[in-house]
Formats: sequence, structure tokens, C-alpha cells
Amino acid sequence: AGLWAAAAELTRRRDAVPDPRVGEHTDNETAMLLAWTRPAAQRLLGTGVSLARLPATSEALWAGRIDRLKAELIAYETSGLDAELAAAVELLIIDDAPRLTTGQLRARLRRAVMAADPEAVRRRVAAAARDARVEIYSEASGGTAASCGRDLPTRGALAADQRIDAAARELKA
Repeated sequence: AGLWAAAAELTRRRDAVPDPRVGEHTDNETAMLLAWTRPAAQRLLGTGVSLARLPATSEALWAGRIDRLKAELIAYETSGLDAELAAAVELLIIDDAPRLTTGQLRARLRRAVMAADPEAVRRRVAAAARDARVEIYSEASGGTAASCGRDLPTRGALAADQRIDAAARELKA
């Protein structure tokens, strides 16, 4: 909670300076200071800003009623809403959040967001589609790799999964 609050405050201070160049590389600076990757620093800053506008979620996190994963989930699922609607949605779920699994919480949040602003969901899907990509990275074993499609269209992802699965079965045989 403290790290996210600090990230939000850093972003707020950088954004308050009239010269946009002042905040242009906040993600890179944060990544270097924490010895994190740039995407990890971007997530930290983005989640911090999102949580700064979710007082009930922030308070529940500080008090230990919800954990980091649930706070991130609430911040992400409400990110497409304006501040007033985001705060209203969080109030609908925050009392139940401690006893819900992340899957249950996600489903409840998505229903609440859809009811509050159906267009917000469409905007988030469109933004995600613009960031569609395939990532490859080393697995923990050290001798294998993983390939992961992110924000791909569902039909294309299912078709790719079937082709990759068929190729993997051939290789195993």
C-alpha cells in the first residue's frame, strides 16, 4: 500500500509541473531505482494512480482486509471509469471483497462496471486490442521457454492454441 501511495504521489507531483518533459520518463526512472523492468514500473505507477482515486480500496488494503492481488484487480477493473463511477463501483464490492476469491471478485466487478458504464468495457477492450502481442520468455527450469499471447482476439487465440497444441503433440510423438 505504501509503495503504491508513493508511486501515486510521485506521478501527481510530476504531472503538476507545467513542462510535460518532467514526467516523460518517470517509468524509466522508477524502474532504475527499484531495479525493476520498465513494464513492472509502469504497472506500479498505473496501479498507484488508480488506487489513489479508490479510497475504500486503499483503506481496505492499508488495514489488511484485502491483499495486493485484490487491490490490483479492483484498480484494473475500474480503470476505464471516471473517478466518481469508479468510487461508486468499489463501494458495491468492497465489503464482500475480503471473502471472495479473485475470480469471484473479478466477475462481480465486471458486472458492476458493465452496469455503471457499458462503454467503459468497450474502450478497455479496444485499448487492449491495440496492445495485442505475443511474448516469449524463459521458464523457471532454465532450459525451456514459454510463449504467451496477450490481448489477442478470442477467436484467433483459440485457433492459435489448437495449431500450437497439434504441433506440440507431433513433436512429442
